[in-house]
Amino acid sequence: MRRPLPLMAVLLARFGLAAGYLSAIVDRFGGWGRPGTPGVVWGDFQRFVAAVDAIALAPSSAAPVLAWIVTVLEASVGLSLLVGLRTRTMGLASGCLLLVFAVATAFSPAGIHAVLTSSVLSAAGASMLLATRADEI
Repeated sequence: MRRPLPLMAVLLARFGLAAGYLSAIVDRFGGWGRPGTPGVVWGDFQRFVAAVDAIALAPSSAAPVLAWIVTVLEASVGLSLLVGLRTRTMGLASGCLLLVFAVATAFSPAGIHAVLTSSVLSAAGASMLLATRADEI
């Protein structure tokens, strides 16, 4: 018999992570509003590329390519988690993606404080737990 609490935890992790990834993608293509609108982080893809350039541990010329790679990875992980496709694998991929982001941010001008005050480590932990517990459902 399946216990309801682990089931709820797995579903909450799946849908919460998926919503975070997909909402970020909608934002970077202007779906939540134009740049400067309250609650909008980027508002267009060029601003997202600039944000990637600010934290990337790579030359500035690589920022557009990295921005597209991250966008494709986030879309794949987000959609897969939303529909429950390869949940364990996507949980692991999500955790790795978030940890790479955390390390890059820690070594960027934003510094470790930005990592510690954001939810990136919590989301990475939820992702890794999802990778180990997705068989609960």
